[in-house]
Amino acid sequence: MTDHGYKSLGKYSSARDDLLHYLSVNGWANDSDGNVEAPTGYFWEIANGPADVHSSNTEFNSLIEEWLQQNPEVTDSEELRSELVGEFILTENNQGFISVYKCSNALELNVRMLSLTQEFFEWETSEAE
Repeated sequence: MTDHGYKSLGKYSSARDDLLHYLSVNGWANDSDGNVEAPTGYFWEIANGPADVHSSNTEFNSLIEEWLQQNPEVTDSEELRSELVGEFILTENNQGFISVYKCSNALELNVRMLSLTQEFFEWETSEAE
């Protein structure tokens, strides 16, 4: 993974992580749940195949163009887009820091998402008592 000219300000460790978070909060994530105050944080599931990030995908292109306007030091490239292919879990904690975990396959993504959902449900239930 290269930095693509990206200047990390501490919240994200790379352009990929920043862009995945931007995509997630702008409706591209497959699922999300949680609370930044919970031990799980707020979490998103995002899975992208090559066709999802390809330049022919107009919905994706509009999102990446918006992100690139906010990050003018980064240039759109096939390399950047290829880093977005895969299954990812993103979490945000109560200090606004984002962590990105790339799963090895869809099964791992589902297992991790179910685990986070269960842990969050248990936390939420205990907080309500």
